[in-house]
Amino acid sequence: EANALLEQKDYAGAITKYEEILAAEPTLYQVYYNIGVAQREMGDLDKAGASFQKVLDQEPTNTGALVAMGDVLVGKKDLNGAVGYFEKAISQTTDEVVPFNVAEIYFSQGNIPKALEYYQTAATRRPDWPEPPLKIGFVHMNAGSIPEAIASFEKVMGMAPDSPQGQ
Repeated sequence: EANALLEQKDYAGAITKYEEILAAEPTLYQVYYNIGVAQREMGDLDKAGASFQKVLDQEPTNTGALVAMGDVLVGKKDLNGAVGYFEKAISQTTDEVVPFNVAEIYFSQGNIPKALEYYQTAATRRPDWPEPPLKIGFVHMNAGSIPEAIASFEKVMGMAPDSPQGQ
């Protein structure tokens, strides 16, 4: 029932039901993840972070909680803190979105070598996704490596010629 309420975006109702579950089964720390999701959706980043941290206290390598905590910190404008959680998650998942997001943070901070590293990780993890090579092209362009930038942009055009990125 709690999950259904969460899916229906009845976040307060979901939290109430999840708390009832925890009252009956206090060792089900995983429930805090869903509570954190609901709290984040309600805009309460402090409570959401505390809930995700309860999961991480019991299971420090929980990829979902690491990513969620990173997302909370992005919402709180703590990009360096967010990167720390995202980087822990990257080593435990083959997902391409997390390294891409880390690359975006590094790029926004002007850390071109780290941005390039994580864009390349995202591109390797999902070779058919044109966004990482596009960003790799921008990184090369900003670094003054025009031939590498052109090669990356040509790759995007070959991958997705009809997409906005390929045009």
